[in-house]
Amino acid sequence: MDTWKWNFSPTLSGVVRVVETMGAGLIVEDWNANIHYVNRRVLDLCGYEASELEGQPVSVLVPEELRDQLFLEQTRARDGDARTRLSALRRKDGRAIPVAVAPQLVKRDDRQDPAVLSVIIDLGEVYAARPLGATTGGLAAELASVATRLQSLAFSATLSDRKAVPLDHPEMGELSARERETLVLLVDGLRVPAIAQQLFISPHTVRNHLKSIFRKVGVSSQRELIEWVRALLPG
Repeated sequence: MDTWKWNFSPTLSGVVRVVETMGAGLIVEDWNANIHYVNRRVLDLCGYEASELEGQPVSVLVPEELRDQLFLEQTRARDGDARTRLSALRRKDGRAIPVAVAPQLVKRDDRQDPAVLSVIIDLGEVYAARPLGATTGGLAAELASVATRLQSLAFSATLSDRKAVPLDHPEMGELSARERETLVLLVDGLRVPAIAQQLFISPHTVRNHLKSIFRKVGVSSQRELIEWVRALLPG
């Protein structure tokens, strides 16, 4: 299954790559709600092979009891409602996996009907990522963990719209998703405390990300890093 056979814009292609680097699931469906692409993460979660899903209705990946609700959510997504939903994926063996689904209506460069790109987060994985010091099983802690992960994802999905940082440049290939987020905000003029607040991490963690970036790209200061980024811009 190959998303790139569609004529997506460069911006959308960049968003897809960011989602892939984060390890999240990804489903692309056409205007008729048929599957055109699922990434390896979704295949691993559901136990299917790509050839079994291509061209099938998205409903095959949803438990039967949620399919009426799926139709309503698809209608809302096609009307531009991009809010994250709580849902479930149906495995090939019939079991259900709780997930968060973040849909996005996207245009295609070939003037065909738009598509819907849905980012899938395994809530079981988020459940395991408990904040430091949180009480085991504490509902508030679990909800905070989910909200933080989703907010981080929503921020990451906007990265490719930042024209000041050429995230698709080969020189950026070694940077992690979190390091790219940090780099975007640094180039936007934010200082370490503001970057930490934006990304819901500590200033110490931001500094560690910057040190890692320095090492990977061969610079020794924030000023040199910004100059390095600007040197990569076309023209």
